[in-house]
Amino acid sequence: MASLWHAGAQLTRADIFGRADPLRPGYDTLSNSIVEQVSVPAMGMVGAAYLPSSLSFVSVNPAGGKRGAKSSPADDELYRMVEQLRDAKDESSQVNSFEDLASSFTASMPTWTNGGST
Repeated sequence: MASLWHAGAQLTRADIFGRADPLRPGYDTLSNSIVEQVSVPAMGMVGAAYLPSSLSFVSVNPAGGKRGAKSSPADDELYRMVEQLRDAKDESSQVNSFEDLASSFTASMPTWTNGGST
C-alpha cells in the first residue's frame, strides 16, 4: 500500500487540473501555509478498522477551499508527512513514511470542520 500512495503522491495539481487550474482555491493571505498545501497531492486514508478488500470512498480537504481558511498545526504536520512520502527514495523509507502519514491522518481528522462544526 505504501508504494501505491508513494506513486500517487508524485502527481501534481497540473497533472489533474491542467496548467490553468480553474478550480484552484483563492485565499485572502499569502502568508498562510494553506496556500502551498493546496498544491500537495493528499489522498484519502482509511483507518485501522478498514477491512481488506472493502470499498471505501474517502474525501480529504483540510486545505479548506474557502476564503479565510487557515491551516492548523495538525494540517501542517499532515502535509509534511505527505511530502515526506512523496520524497521517499526507497521501499523502507516509503513504508516508514506511509506509517507516519497514517498516524498524521488519525491526529489531524478530529480537527477538521464539517459544515461549520467541529
